[in-house]
Amino acid sequence: MRKIKIVKFGETQNSKKLWAYFIALTRTDKFQKEVIEIRKLCKIPANGFRNRSEFEKSEFNKGDWTKNPHQILLKEESLLCKKYNLFPGHWWIPIENFIFFSKLQKPDMLSGELCTFWDFVQDSESSWLKSTIKEFNDFYPLGIRISPYATQRDIIDYIKRNSKTLKHFQQQYKKDKNNISRVRLTRFKYDNRNEFIYKNRNLSRKLIAEKLSTELGEDMDEGHIAKIISIEKSRRKKV
Repeated sequence: MRKIKIVKFGETQNSKKLWAYFIALTRTDKFQKEVIEIRKLCKIPANGFRNRSEFEKSEFNKGDWTKNPHQILLKEESLLCKKYNLFPGHWWIPIENFIFFSKLQKPDMLSGELCTFWDFVQDSESSWLKSTIKEFNDFYPLGIRISPYATQRDIIDYIKRNSKTLKHFQQQYKKDKNNISRVRLTRFKYDNRNEFIYKNRNLSRKLIAEKLSTELGEDMDEGHIAKIISIEKSRRKKV
């Protein structure tokens, strides 16, 4: 049998969209405050662990994950995922990494997609926990059964010709306050530069311009810098 090439996270359009959404989410004031509260509940340093060495000395590296504060952390991670419409099975590790270290970590392999598929013959829902079935139904409420004889063109054609019907059913499950579909991938084209400017926002615009030139090799006038800071402040208030 021919070896299957695994599609990695970030290779599909929908995983790029989810990643852009997750980055935007972690930068909002609201999400960061929620992370600080979780750290407080779980006795994690307010700014997270400074490095891997500090983490390895902590209770979370050596403790029993069936007891508190580990169970509190797992519960809070699951609540965060559900609150922000991220499938817990795919996103709890990136969220946990952010809570521990304030760093971004991508999901693994096929995780973190807006679409998913399952072989219900080999692994039927009857073998799943009720909580697992509920999570799948919450985050992937619709499905398309695929014949083993359908080609890629057949599948794409079917989706295109039934797009209005699919959209109708999708609307029934959409949540009003969710902004995943509104995230613009182009917004992250200059992400490193804009993040650099925002982190240095308390410096004078002149000094920021000098640091941009020496550290990132970009020339920008003070007015443009002020505009970017204003935009980034606004983005952090909501996703």
